[in-house]
Amino acid sequence: MRAKESALRKIVGGPEVMREQLEHLRRMAELPNVAIRVLANGRGAHLSMIGGFTLLGFPEPDEPEVLYIEYLFGALHIEDMPQLREAELAFAHLASQALGPEESIALIERILAE
Repeated sequence: MRAKESALRKIVGGPEVMREQLEHLRRMAELPNVAIRVLANGRGAHLSMIGGFTLLGFPEPDEPEVLYIEYLFGALHIEDMPQLREAELAFAHLASQALGPEESIALIERILAE
């Protein structure tokens, strides 16, 4: 899972709800199949500033990958290979800019302490 630091700091539902959500992330990071990586505010401008996207992959070999983009009035489901490859490159770039899993949990713990 990758998240932007600004999403971790934006108060939605009140301080207690935010605390519970951050503690939940910290617990989920202990699972062997979960790695949380945060794109810290200090990293500056990045590709996801213009909007988020999700790459969906499926275990069945005959199921195509899908680029999913949600917007105010709906969502796009894109299976076009050139656009999927561009999204994969964008995702790889964002991953290279994100904090590592240990640094990300340390940041979440600092936010909890604030």
